[in-house]
Amino acid sequence: MDDARGAGEAVWMPAEAALEAPASWVRGNAEVVDALYAALHRPSELHPDALRSAQVDHFTAQASTGGFAQFVYNGGWEPLGVGLLRQGLRAVGAPETAALVDEGVRLVARLGRERLQAFLASRFFGTNPERDVLGSLDRRLVLALEREDLVGPNAAFLRGHPDLAVVPAEALEARIGGWYDALPDRGVREAEAEAALPRYERLARAACAAADVTLRSVIAGDPTHSHEGCFRMGWHLETPRGTCVLVDAGEDAVLLDPSGTELARVPAR
Repeated sequence: MDDARGAGEAVWMPAEAALEAPASWVRGNAEVVDALYAALHRPSELHPDALRSAQVDHFTAQASTGGFAQFVYNGGWEPLGVGLLRQGLRAVGAPETAALVDEGVRLVARLGRERLQAFLASRFFGTNPERDVLGSLDRRLVLALEREDLVGPNAAFLRGHPDLAVVPAEALEARIGGWYDALPDRGVREAEAEAALPRYERLARAACAAADVTLRSVIAGDPTHSHEGCFRMGWHLETPRGTCVLVDAGEDAVLLDPSGTELARVPAR
């Protein structure tokens, strides 16, 4: 490993992902960003273009399955993430989608803080006027995503980046571990991270531990997941078994393997 650059000085890419199709480039960058977050790095310590690309990838996954309202609902409308998305869409060359997100920002602003917080705390399905307001963009957003196909431009943005560093996955994993070990305030960061874990991640960790399955990352939330005849919030989890789904079923959280077989059930309250 002769490249001595730090975590935020390059857009790091696993060499194995760089040999594959555009979607692997985008996913490879997002996985490195997730790994650096898991290693307690803060956004200011990561390369801003790696963050922009990862946020465009997150938005693409959310908006293409559940529209703009789902993106707001699952992401919590964090100002940093919204800003990175708006910058990222322009950086990868998606002006039509960027304009619609700008319109969405204005919709959220018109809702106001109280209605936004009520929406984030509500059930996504059923009567939900805030969801309907935000969802008014969805028809145009679907068409924009079809025309602009963000995966290819996002991958091209990464491939042509002047700070790109392609490193074998095993070596990159060791490098990330070294950066984690070298954090001078690691104990403080660990305590902060544990206190800040969202509910879904606590449930995902508990369910994976109960099933003896390694949780690599939480990919995305899907409020349209069908479970036992009802729509439930389903969180897609990356694991060595493939993409498992954690279903928030009210009293319980249920972990399902890629075939839909139940692996574990833990209390959700």
